[in-house]
Amino acid sequence: MNEKDLRRLLASGSEKESLEFKSASKDYSILGGHKKDKGSLYGYCVGIGNSGGGKIIFGISDDHKIVGTKSFAKPEEVKSQIYKRLNSKISIHEIETEEGRVVVVDVPPRQKGRYFDFHGIPLTRVGEELIEMNQDEIRQILQESIE
Repeated sequence: MNEKDLRRLLASGSEKESLEFKSASKDYSILGGHKKDKGSLYGYCVGIGNSGGGKIIFGISDDHKIVGTKSFAKPEEVKSQIYKRLNSKISIHEIETEEGRVVVVDVPPRQKGRYFDFHGIPLTRVGEELIEMNQDEIRQILQESIE
């Protein structure tokens, strides 16, 4: 993704299950401190990965304007921390714009028959929300490995 792609994405509309915008005006949490703090990068990677993969873009306000962010100054360390928990690689790249630095995190989809969990809680993305998966959803995923 480059700046032109970013601006086109911002102009096209709202967030969805595969896309999350975060302003991250202060240093954004990578892992979250506990189960109730699912709004961390780790929590969003889990929910978006379980929902088919997508992007989390930091440095974007709620009204979809570029505001820039100082979060994730060391992308390689961030990728390593997330990999240790998901056992799946995310990619992170930066886009320098006139308004400020934007960080794009690409989250892969979960593997067939396997789900990601956030401190033991399997999250999914429904609209713009992160919610806990129900037992039927988990059962369906686990059945994939049998089929």
